[in-house]
Amino acid sequence: TVLIDSNLATLLLILLLFCVDYFIPEDQKVLKMLVLVVVVLLVWFLYLASRKPRGFPPGPSRLPLFGFLPYMDAKNPHKQLWKLSSTFGDVVGLFLGSQPTVIVNGWEAVKESLLNDDLNGRAENSFIKLRDGGEYLGVMFTQKDYWKEQRRFTLHHLRNLGIGRRSHEAVIHEEAQDLISEIQETDGSVSLKDMLGVSSINILWAVMGGTRFPRHDPVLLNLVQKLTFMFSAGEVSGGLVNYFPPLRHILPKSSNFHRFMDALFSVKKFIKRSVEKHKSSLDPDNLRDFMDIYINEINNNKNEKCTTFTEKQLVGVCVDLFTAGSDSSSATLCFAVLLVAHHPNIMHKIHKELDHVVGHTHLPSLDDRTKLVYMDATLTEVLRMRSVSPIPVPHCALRDTFIQ
Repeated sequence: TVLIDSNLATLLLILLLFCVDYFIPEDQKVLKMLVLVVVVLLVWFLYLASRKPRGFPPGPSRLPLFGFLPYMDAKNPHKQLWKLSSTFGDVVGLFLGSQPTVIVNGWEAVKESLLNDDLNGRAENSFIKLRDGGEYLGVMFTQKDYWKEQRRFTLHHLRNLGIGRRSHEAVIHEEAQDLISEIQETDGSVSLKDMLGVSSINILWAVMGGTRFPRHDPVLLNLVQKLTFMFSAGEVSGGLVNYFPPLRHILPKSSNFHRFMDALFSVKKFIKRSVEKHKSSLDPDNLRDFMDIYINEINNNKNEKCTTFTEKQLVGVCVDLFTAGSDSSSATLCFAVLLVAHHPNIMHKIHKELDHVVGHTHLPSLDDRTKLVYMDATLTEVLRMRSVSPIPVPHCALRDTFIQ
């Protein structure tokens, strides 16, 4: 559907021309000609601005300039986009601003899309280019061979450093014990999200930077505050500023662009200081953490002309790891606590299973997971009810393709 089809545009043009001819006196020929030109151009613009490309999937009408954005639910956009599938099917075509966008819903359609190599690109994103100083850095918004090399390197070495493995359990156990102690020492109510945010960053930084901060360290608390704001300010991929870049100048407070960039600058400054410390103490025969490994790779490739391993790219990767692994983890854990608090019977069953399987002699470990059947099912249900990332980083078609 279109807001103004060719028949409606023709009818509207005739009506406007009649009004111009009827209300503007004959002796005002210059004015009449100017108004006629403006009317024709306006109707033509509205017609073109509401059209959709040939073969575009069915979807809601397109408003000129804004597309579907005025109808978006800012608090629950994923739920609104999901509801569109009941009207238009699993593959929905709409415009966000002037950008044509295809929304894929449903297990089969999503699976087909993710397995389609034609859809492995990353969309042009003006906000990310502003964020990265005119480039695309990191692993979230890069694509093709650049993305493949950086993603492969990052995942490989994060696994070797213990992410998702038993060797990383000691760090998690230590952080969990510190968190429990802080809760026990706090009188009255606690801000669980802030506490979990500190834990998430500390566990992540133990792998990235090789150290853990004291829980009340001002550097750590400032980092958590900045990262939390970056998420609360809007989408990490830019939100409205991506679709209307001038908003950062026209409505600086409403768009939160400058505050977001200030927070991002603080995070980058923290990472750059850590990079300099690692460079000054680097021992190629004793690589301590992800930063050491990456800096060593930069040194090994410094004579290569087309290398993707640079200090700017290292900072970009670290920013992406922070934004992907900090607030999302703490928010999901908070939601899990909220759910079990509202369902004490489930909390009792989890507690009973932990007592039976783990006991009181040690903390839960990955070895216990296969035996903690009810807890594992509860965590799966939490992730079903509150997805870590209901709207992922947008993909881009590298060439014309078909879905379903």
